[in-house]
Amino acid sequence: MVDAQDNPILTSVLMKFTEVTKYATLTHHSLNECITVVSADYWNKLSKSDQQIFLEAAEILKNVNREVNAKLHQALPGSNISINDYAKANGVEIIELTADEREQFRKAMVPVWDKYRKEIGNDVFDLMLKKIDQHRL
Repeated sequence: MVDAQDNPILTSVLMKFTEVTKYATLTHHSLNECITVVSADYWNKLSKSDQQIFLEAAEILKNVNREVNAKLHQALPGSNISINDYAKANGVEIIELTADEREQFRKAMVPVWDKYRKEIGNDVFDLMLKKIDQHRL
């Protein structure tokens, strides 16, 4: 038996997890991205113009993913009901953390961040934090 999950509300509704999950806390604790991976060997064999095509396609992928997700949050396919209203109408209580509660969550994560900063290095870790700041609510 599973008594908890960690998914965006959109995923919970689309995958029908809300049929058994009756509480959802919107923590805004993660930023999901479409990660496009190409091996270094393959990448280095590409011409600069072909590499540019990959980079442009990845940017298009990111933008389409964000647009589709935003539209799905506003209205589920075949309906005019938002994802949050759908969940509520189906017996899911949605709890939105306050700014103070999210700040407490962030502070509690600092030791974990410190651990992984050492493992992945300052450059990558600082880039991640910069991206988080760009999308912070």
